[in-house]
Amino acid sequence: MARATWRATDACGNTADCSQTVTVEDHTPPTITCVPNKTVECTSAWTFDAPTASDTCGSATISIVSTVTNLTGHCGIPSMPHAVAGDGCLRQHGGVQPEGDGGRSHPADDHLRAQQNR
Repeated sequence: MARATWRATDACGNTADCSQTVTVEDHTPPTITCVPNKTVECTSAWTFDAPTASDTCGSATISIVSTVTNLTGHCGIPSMPHAVAGDGCLRQHGGVQPEGDGGRSHPADDHLRAQQNR
């Protein structure tokens, strides 16, 4: 919040004041961009690649809020992290990065999406 006060003075010394208050609000959630999907060899070590995030009114923090693993029919461990970017004003925007399976959907992933969309 910012406030300015002005005063007008005439030749006789009479004055009149007025003021204006400006309240700055942030209604725009941060943006989050997930990195592209990747496929890894089932015997290799791998990690999730962090997304990037930005906010028009300051910085954005990124946190992983869930990870889904579906072992059915896979030699490895395909997982789908759900990351959220938040700004300092409690606005959040999320993104999901499918991993290890070329982006195909799994029943566990569908369940997670259904839970998140409630």
